[in-house]
Amino acid sequence: CNHFFGVLFMFSPAMTQSALGCYRLHCQNTRAPMNAKVAAWLRKLSGSDEAVDTLNLSHFQLNKGELAALLETLRSPALSQKLCNVASLTFNHGGLTDDQGVLIVQLAACLPTLQVLEMMGNSLADCTAAALAALLSQQRCPSPASSEDAPTGSEGLSRVKLGDNQIGDAGACLLACALRGNRTVVQLQLGNNRIGDKGVVALAQALGSNTTLSTLGLRGNCFGATGHTALASLLSQASTLTTLQLRGRPLAAE
Repeated sequence: CNHFFGVLFMFSPAMTQSALGCYRLHCQNTRAPMNAKVAAWLRKLSGSDEAVDTLNLSHFQLNKGELAALLETLRSPALSQKLCNVASLTFNHGGLTDDQGVLIVQLAACLPTLQVLEMMGNSLADCTAAALAALLSQQRCPSPASSEDAPTGSEGLSRVKLGDNQIGDAGACLLACALRGNRTVVQLQLGNNRIGDKGVVALAQALGSNTTLSTLGLRGNCFGATGHTALASLLSQASTLTTLQLRGRPLAAE
């Protein structure tokens, strides 16, 4: 490839001006040189005083072994202190398989301040959804102290974007179970997956008792009248859900 792919690290505004900015690693003709450069940069980072608050690895095409090696490096003791303030983790359009999605969720679980997780435009399916559901089930309480600009769920994931993947009813049902008790997620994007009536009904029933989620994206899925009826019933309740995205158009709840 002849252009920059996104291994992009953005730094905290509290850092000095020289540290503000981003590092871009050029994608070489083969994966090996690119991976060597990534590993070298991460080793360099481990010896610096720079704090990372955003990890954007979109379009970062790796096989399972290469991804596992990268994530192992990110979880190493040398880097864990540098990543203790990471708020956003992005792996969009990286050709990720379902197994790789599970690995990334495992990394997300190791980032105590993570609020935004994006894995859009991959081939993630129900195993990734299951891993994410397990993580969300553990994140039940938002932080009591948060600024007006901070997401409602400021201790744990607040925004999860999994659009354009292959998540089906089984994965949607697992996420629904997790959302029943979760009090951190305010936005969940599941558009353009493979969710049918069963998965949508499970989500609608779960959100009836959820007091945090305000935006749910379901456009481009394969549910029919049964799913639409369940969603209409949800919107008629005193739910915190204010935006439901269907058929490419957001519908605001009254």
